[in-house]
Amino acid sequence: MSKRSIIVATWGNPFEWRKASYRLTGSEKKVESVTSLSLLMEELSPDLAVVFIPETLVCVSKVEEYGGKVISPELKGDEYGELISGLRRSMNGFFEDNMLKKEKIKVVIVPNVGEYGRDGMRFRWRLPAGERISPDSAYASYVLISTISELMRLRAEEISVYLDTTHGINFMPLAAYRAVIAALRMISVFYGLKIDFEQYNSTPYPRGIKGEGEPPDLEVFSVKKERITPVKAAQRLVYSYLSRDDVKPMRFATGLNREKIVEIKEKLRLERAQEIHGRAGPLASSIHYSMPLAFLQFSEEMDKEEMEGIIDEMEEHMNELLSYINVKKEEKRVSIEHMVALSYEDLKSLFSALSLISYGRNCVELMKNIRIDEGLVEAPLSTLERTVKYLQGPLAEVAENEISSFRKRPISELSNMIEKAKERREEWISSESQCEDVRRIMIAHAGLAFRSIEVMLDEFGEIWVRYRRDCLERTREIIKGALENTRRMVMGEEW
Repeated sequence: MSKRSIIVATWGNPFEWRKASYRLTGSEKKVESVTSLSLLMEELSPDLAVVFIPETLVCVSKVEEYGGKVISPELKGDEYGELISGLRRSMNGFFEDNMLKKEKIKVVIVPNVGEYGRDGMRFRWRLPAGERISPDSAYASYVLISTISELMRLRAEEISVYLDTTHGINFMPLAAYRAVIAALRMISVFYGLKIDFEQYNSTPYPRGIKGEGEPPDLEVFSVKKERITPVKAAQRLVYSYLSRDDVKPMRFATGLNREKIVEIKEKLRLERAQEIHGRAGPLASSIHYSMPLAFLQFSEEMDKEEMEGIIDEMEEHMNELLSYINVKKEEKRVSIEHMVALSYEDLKSLFSALSLISYGRNCVELMKNIRIDEGLVEAPLSTLERTVKYLQGPLAEVAENEISSFRKRPISELSNMIEKAKERREEWISSESQCEDVRRIMIAHAGLAFRSIEVMLDEFGEIWVRYRRDCLERTREIIKGALENTRRMVMGEEW
């Protein structure tokens, strides 16, 4: 069984750091370095470390010493992409001088905000004017996309992910933590993997230490551990999916021309992504309410979208998006306004939808004993029982009890249907009533309300179930609508 691991690290300005002697809790081994990452690379031996660097370091003079370029008061908008590329080169140069196992490190430049001084000038970074995007959202978006992308490339059966927040500043550690945890849940659900997560931090560097004296001893300790499993993660991703009703992964400044906006949307397939997100509602509800037949039915209806392709497109164009800026110059200040920003909550909701779709499709493929008749999923009770194992939400026992009642104590109407099915083997029997139209009843019966289903006994006496074709559309609407109050709660609306 293949085992792989990565470290994710959030950094501020490494050019200001001084050496320390880092030691992992419980270990005698010490590594002298300017960063805790050196120790973790030695102790954990990851396949890769992904380091997130704020774009605002382009105003730090040290960047030039490592092969990059420093921002100039004469900056033009079309020059910013080269500045970002230069910053990446300078960080690689920094690793050459200061890190062991430097060949295993990937640098990702991320958006930042703030005002910084250099040579008597002030440089101010801000996100698109007129759009409500917070700095931590823009930052977390890049962490989310990059982490998912690298985990997809690992292609391992067991994965460990370590997050080092020792050097993060301001909102960065929290934003990175949220994004990494979300990424791990998505990968776990998408591929059916168990993932071990551990977060590290170090004791703070003591104040007042200067010169070439003995470097201080700093302990690197474990902050948090978690094992992420597909079944648990799927339930959590339902809430992530519900955080947005209509996803808008990108926000554009009012000054960006319409043609460029259309070009970006087409390049990243945003309209298609929004369509997929909207269609995932019934499937998400079937997972939340542990509805096995609905889960199989709605999963079968969905295309297994290539999340890898969408993620690859976004990762490929992250630097390009970062380079869309508007520069305004005043006497002693240069303002850099981003014209495009990514929204973390929207991306999280979108990627959750894609992950849940894959989760459902994978389950359908695992359930060998089902049939598809012109789009209708037909499944024996034994398959529905196995399906519930993938739907361990708060109502899982309701689903188990409902399936059991088909065999042991069906309600009178359902009992009549089953008796007819026994007499007319291999023939689908349904109620003569109208389709179930009450949401509460549909939830209470785990999506198996007798008025909306048909039953059949095969030659071995096994009970099979499927939805009535004339009830399917209404059933889909009811099950999707069952999440409405939960959606409003997640989105912070009063209800």
